Formats: sequence, structure tokens, C-alpha cells
Amino acid sequence: MERGNDINDLIFGVLAQYGSVSFPSVGALRSVRVPASFTAGGTIESPRRIVEFSNEIGDDKSLPELIAERDSISLADAAGRYDEWLASVSVRITDGVRYTIEGVGTLNLFAEGSAIFSMDPGLRTLLNPYGNDDRIAVPRHGTDRKRRNGRRKEGYAGKAHLGKDSASDRASHASAHVATSAHVSASAHVPASAPQRYGMTVAMAVLAAVVCVLLISSVYFSPEGSRFMERLDLQSLRVLLDGVLTKMAEFIADICKGFGAC
Repeated sequence: MERGNDINDLIFGVLAQYGSVSFPSVGALRSVRVPASFTAGGTIESPRRIVEFSNEIGDDKSLPELIAERDSISLADAAGRYDEWLASVSVRITDGVRYTIEGVGTLNLFAEGSAIFSMDPGLRTLLNPYGNDDRIAVPRHGTDRKRRNGRRKEGYAGKAHLGKDSASDRASHASAHVATSAHVSASAHVPASAPQRYGMTVAMAVLAAVVCVLLISSVYFSPEGSRFMERLDLQSLRVLLDGVLTKMAEFIADICKGFGAC
């Protein structure tokens, strides 16, 4: 791209490298990065680089200094070349001065102090290789998200309405489950104490058998017992004792089955 003269090329090169340059008695041009921002229309502007103009001259290197460094000349000679260049790019307008820097942009500096800088499209493209528009509008996702949330709420409301009819059923099922669990838990404790009760029952049965044996022995070995045994039929007595022992064994077996220990 033709930019007119070497001073225009110098300004273009500084701004293309994200630098800044000041113009004595005019202002400064700075290459700055603008972050993404929201707009009132529900969109966002993507981050981008632009060249902005400022009336205030800060620490920016001046164009005469850049000319002196590049051409290895004195600052006074560079200032003279700057004045010549400034006169060549400026033109009077109704309420101010217009500076046209080929390849960089156009600056309208008004008498009341305001200014408007329009960046050259070629420089804009160089600074923003992924988008040559410094006001790219990207749709925000908030609106779509709100619509999706609205549809979700409607779905939740429908599910809640359908779920009211089954709420009592769920409650009854839960109660039944709790009751069943409690019954099972209560039943689970029975086998734990059954061996203890079974042992006590067996001990009582053995004690009763011992008492019976002692009573029978005392009667059998006493004088009265001897006379009584002589008058008894021993075969009948044996049958009687066998029946008693059989009943006792059946009684103990029934106890074992009742507690699940046998």
C-alpha cells in the first residue's frame, strides 16, 4: 500500500507494532486494546485493537524524535522535517483542522477541543487479523439461556402437578416400608436370645430329672420303700419309667424346635 512518504510509513510502523506516537502541538495517536463489552441491544462487542487519539501528550515518543533516530539526524533537523510534513497533511475545515495520514487514518480536530479519528481500513485489518471490524457484535447467550430456563420451569410445574396424585401413595409405601423394616429388625433380635432361653430350659429340665431320681432313690432305699417295691410288679414299673423318660425327651425336643436350636 502506498502511504505517500516515509514519515507516513514511520507512523504506520509504530502503530502496527502496538506503539504510540505524539505530534507536538496536536496530540497523540496510540494503539490500544479494547476489551469485550456489553451493549444495550443484548450483544457483546468482541475484544479488538484500535488507534485512538488523545489531546494529552504523555510519555509517548514524539514524531520528531522518531525521525531523528531513524535518519540519524539532529532533533532540530527532525523538527524541521516534522513541520513540513504536518503542513502537507493538514487542511483547514469550517470549524477546525483535518489531518489526513495516508495508511493510518484521518483526524478531525475541532476548534472547541473535540476530535474524531477514523482509522484506515488497512491498519484496522493489520491490528485485527481475525476480524477487520472494530465493532463486531456477537450474540449473547443470556437470552437463549432465559428461554431454556423458562421451558424447564414449565416442565417442572407439569411434573409437580402429576406428582401430587402419587404423593399419598409414596407416603403409604414409605410407611409400609418402615413398618416392614421395623418388624424385620424386631424379629432379627429373637434368634440372638433364643440360645440363652434354651439353655435355661434345659437346665431346669435336668434339675427336675435329678430331683426325680433323688426322690425315687430315697424311696427305693428306705425300709418303707423296700417293702413297697416288694409288693410292686417290677415289669410294670419299668414300663412306667420308660414312658416318663420318653415324654421328657419329647418335651425337650419340642422346646428345641420352638427356639430353632435343634
